[in-house]
Amino acid sequence: MGDRQAYTSQQRAEPMSKPSNPPRWFKVGEQEYRIVGVEGYWREDRYIELHAIEAVCAHPGCSRVFRAAATKTAINKRAVRRRCAWHKAPGSPVGDRQKKKAKPVARKTPERLLPRHKRDLGPRAPKPPERPSYLD
Repeated sequence: MGDRQAYTSQQRAEPMSKPSNPPRWFKVGEQEYRIVGVEGYWREDRYIELHAIEAVCAHPGCSRVFRAAATKTAINKRAVRRRCAWHKAPGSPVGDRQKKKAKPVARKTPERLLPRHKRDLGPRAPKPPERPSYLD
């Protein structure tokens, strides 16, 4: 097996070290979540804890309480479900933050539409090298 250890069934029954527990509730934006249960399981020689969380739907006007499952990593990164099953909308964010204003786009003047070698740059224009005369 190389560097990996083989675990016995006795070792797999309990995690190797007690992981730190997240708080019993947390907030994402203005939405509060409550951790209502924890289920641990083994996956590919790793112990994973899946937390059952409960929250009120973030959809405006909806007051349904929904349950979802999330790992500790998802909870720490605040990547948890925000809406109930009735209002779920994958890919569309919940409007907690105000949208950033778009930066103004620099419009190209007709002169700037020309290729660089055809633009009149005035005194800062590079001078073309003098070609030798073949009549000499």
